[in-house]
Amino acid sequence: LYRYTGKKFEPFFGDDKSLAYGINSIAQDPTGRLWIATESQGLKRLTLSGKKTEIVSFTREHGLNSNTVRCLYFDNDGVLWYGTYDNGFGFMKDGTFTRFTRGDGLPNDNIKTLFIDDSGKLWLGTEKGVAVMENGKIRPVTEEPLLSGSDVSVIYRDANGVLWFGIT
Repeated sequence: LYRYTGKKFEPFFGDDKSLAYGINSIAQDPTGRLWIATESQGLKRLTLSGKKTEIVSFTREHGLNSNTVRCLYFDNDGVLWYGTYDNGFGFMKDGTFTRFTRGDGLPNDNIKTLFIDDSGKLWLGTEKGVAVMENGKIRPVTEEPLLSGSDVSVIYRDANGVLWFGIT
């Protein structure tokens, strides 16, 4: 993990070097803390206060679906949503993890990206297509055959509110 101060790049690994590599995504919560999705160490929460840094880890032992977290997203209520490489997605609210997998309606448990639109729908890009969660129910998106079964790696909303889906 590196940060750019406006003048130079600085390595930011933490005291135990746990952030030296394997970073998949970064998001900031409403209180200013940084959340780091890692390749094999679950989630890390960084609280920066002057020169002091507190790093808190969240792994399978804490209720996380997988220690390989691919993507992060904070909703308007400050709830952290995350997608994993091999065990679906979930959210963390008030320190508790809630998890969803293929058994809940996902086309695949490898979540590449997630996005919440203005109406509150959660869109998920997986290795085998797109899913949407609305009112607590998950369904695969089958309206567009090319997206159904494709490796969807990016979901983006442009300034006009149009959703874009990138496949690899």
